[in-house]
Amino acid sequence: MPLLICLIFLLAHAGLYFAVLRDVAALASEKGIFLYHFISAVLLAGVFGLWAVSQGDSNAWTWFACTIMLHGLYSVSLLELWALADDSYSVAILEIIDQGGPAAVPALMQRLEEIGMCKQSSRLDALRTIGLVRDTPDGSVALTPPGRAAVVLGRLLLFLVDARKYG
Repeated sequence: MPLLICLIFLLAHAGLYFAVLRDVAALASEKGIFLYHFISAVLLAGVFGLWAVSQGDSNAWTWFACTIMLHGLYSVSLLELWALADDSYSVAILEIIDQGGPAAVPALMQRLEEIGMCKQSSRLDALRTIGLVRDTPDGSVALTPPGRAAVVLGRLLLFLVDARKYG
């Protein structure tokens, strides 16, 4: 039964976004869509956590872990699809080629440059906000101590999963 409740919740969460919320300005940014999923995960964990405490047996905690993992898979999948579709290079290429074929190459290059600059600016702003980078007097950006720690952790993770071997 917990699995069914979790699946219904996830379907309702996705349905609410696709039917009602996808045009809401607050959900048009990476931060907004992430918060939509984060709040959902906290709500699901809270409800199933209270349920597991009230049940008090190991099966309830197994179902609790299962629902959290299902929500994680769901959220990561949708967030990845959202990120790929949001100002995507591939989508822009297809749209421009559809509109003008090979003659559209100059417009394609300009559009891709705009997308790249927008993504770079957005990501740098996010890194500044969470304190991983700072602006320098010469106009460039530099890592902060937490930023250096994040780089070390990222490299450690890549080493652990043998990213050079598997890409």
